[in-house]
Order: sequence, then structure tokens, then C-alpha cells
Amino acid sequence: HPEIVLMPVATTMDALEAVSFGMADAFVSNLAVGSYLIDKLGLANLKVAARAGYKPDIQAMGVRKDWPQLASIINKALAALTEKEKHDIRQRWISLATSLPAEARLETLTNKERQWLARHPVIRLGVDPAFPPFEFIGRGGAYLGMASDYVSLIGKFLGVDMRVVQGLTWTQVIDKAKRHEIDALPVVAETEERRAFLNFTQPYMTFPIVFWTRKDRK
Repeated sequence: HPEIVLMPVATTMDALEAVSFGMADAFVSNLAVGSYLIDKLGLANLKVAARAGYKPDIQAMGVRKDWPQLASIINKALAALTEKEKHDIRQRWISLATSLPAEARLETLTNKERQWLARHPVIRLGVDPAFPPFEFIGRGGAYLGMASDYVSLIGKFLGVDMRVVQGLTWTQVIDKAKRHEIDALPVVAETEERRAFLNFTQPYMTFPIVFWTRKDRK
């Protein structure tokens, strides 16, 4: 489609506003990111027009390559989450539902895994400060987003302090993860380059990539 003209913008918010205000005809984004920002910005005249045809946006947790035990342990914690708990987390951040997931029980850790956790009571997290609704840093440095709810549950299940390292950009997070100065990244897409320094848990959030347009466009 050579007739398509690209309109560069700084942020996803700018792109959605450009479509809403008639300056652009369509925008491609992750369904969760678009839904969250449309609700926050009150852009009621936007709709999903179609799937974009790209692979879904799949997010997992990445942990230090030299800590393979932690990836296995977190996988068990993720497996302990019920479908209702996962649904409630999504609804809270995408549809602003107020229900919070109930605490579950984790009974599948081995003695070696429990001993490993006892030796590592604090897990340092590297987070993207501006990736809503998946994760972001709010007022007062609060860690927010869907991943923060998963992190809170996993920390309770495992009895460890999942502690965010504050004041970092995403580039700094990746650099520190390579140097083992960060232990885990709650939201990260798996790539060949990142597999060199991270182990990945099972994917726990998947959303399609879609086209957003105004509701008055057919």
C-alpha cells in the first residue's frame, strides 16, 4: 500500500489522540496498551478495526542466567494462579474493575527450592517506568500495572521481597541485568539477544496487535 503516509509521533498517547482528533486515520498497537490509554484519556470515539496480522505481544519474566532455579520457582508460582485471578488482574488494569485476586497457596516447591529462596530473600526487579498497563512507576515511586499485581502475588507465594530498583530507564535496566545487578525483569519479551543473559519463565500475558480507528470510519 504505497499510498499510506506515516505520521511520526513521540508516544502511544500522541498516536491515539491523533486518530481521535482526526489528524490520522489509524494506529497499530498492543490491544492492552491501547485499551488502557483510551480509557484513561477518555477517547470514546475510537474502536478496534481489525487485527494487524502480527504475532501477538507475548510477555514473560526474565531472570538472571546464572539463577536457573529462580525461573523454575517463578514458573511454579505462575502455575498456582487460578484463571479467575489472572482474569481479575487484566480486568483491573484494562476495564478498571475493582476486584483483587485472592491469595492462593503454593505447595509444589522442593526442599532445595525452599532452601534457595531462604538464601535469596530479596529479588531485585528491573522495570520499565513507562509501559502502562503492563508496568509503570506512579506517583511517589509506586510500582503499578498488571505485572505489579503478579509480582505481589508471587512475592507472597514465595515469601520473598520482590523489590523494584528505582530510578532506572529501560536501557539502564537491560544493562544492569547483563551485569547481574538486577535479578529479574517482570515484563520482557523473549528475544535471541536477551536469551544470552536471561532465563525466561513461561509467558503469562498475551495480547493481539490491532488497528485502532475512529468509530465514524467504515
